[in-house]
Amino acid sequence: MTKEIAVIGLGQFGGSAVKQLHKLSADVTVIDISESKVKYYEDYAVECIVGSATDENMLKTIGIEHYDEVIIAIGEDIQTSILCTLILKELGVESITAKAQSNHHGKLLKKVGADNVLHPETEMGIRLANQLVNMSLVDYMEISDDTAIVEYDANERFINSALINIGIREKFGLNVIAIKRNKEVIVPPDPQMNILENDVLVIIGKIENLNRFESKMIKPKS
Repeated sequence: MTKEIAVIGLGQFGGSAVKQLHKLSADVTVIDISESKVKYYEDYAVECIVGSATDENMLKTIGIEHYDEVIIAIGEDIQTSILCTLILKELGVESITAKAQSNHHGKLLKKVGADNVLHPETEMGIRLANQLVNMSLVDYMEISDDTAIVEYDANERFINSALINIGIREKFGLNVIAIKRNKEVIVPPDPQMNILENDVLVIIGKIENLNRFESKMIKPKS
C-alpha cells in the first residue's frame, strides 16, 4: 500500500524529504506558507497547500489525522514547530517526525507529542568530523545513543580476504549488514565472500566497539 505522507515546511530539509519520498513512490502532500515554494514542489506532490503550519481548520479539512506520517520540517521557527506538533497530536495524527534546532528544542517536541525528532545539523556535523578524522570512513549514522551504522572503504587488510576470516563479529561484536560493490548492494553478504578493492563495508554495532574496530583495523588519516 502506498504511504501517504505530509511534509510541512519546504526549506532545504523539507524539500529534500519531498523529493526523496517522491522517488520512493509515496503520496506526498506539501504544506508551506510560501506560495512560490509550494508551486516549486507541485511536480513532486499529489496535493499542494499554501497555508500556515498552525492553521488547525486547514489541517482538519485535509484530514491530516489519516496520514501515515507527518513531517514537520520547520525547525528554524521553534514556537511554530512546537505548536504545530501539539495541534497534530490533538487531531490524532498517528506518527509525527519533527526537525529540531537543538537538544532543548528536541525535548520540547517530544513532550508535546513528536514520535521522532531529527537533528540534521548536528548529525551532519558528526558525519563531517568523523570523515575528516578518518579517510576510510564513507558515512556515519547514529541510530541510538550507543549504536551506529557506518560505511568503510575496504583497506589492504581486508582485500582478498573472506569476510568470515576478518573476524569483525568475533573480535569486535559488530555485524557487516551489506557490502557495496560498484553499483550493487549485497544484502546480506555471504561470510565466505572475498572482499575486493573498492568495496564498501556497511557495519552496525555499539559505538564503543566501532571505535575499537577503527583503532585496530582502519588506517588513520595521515
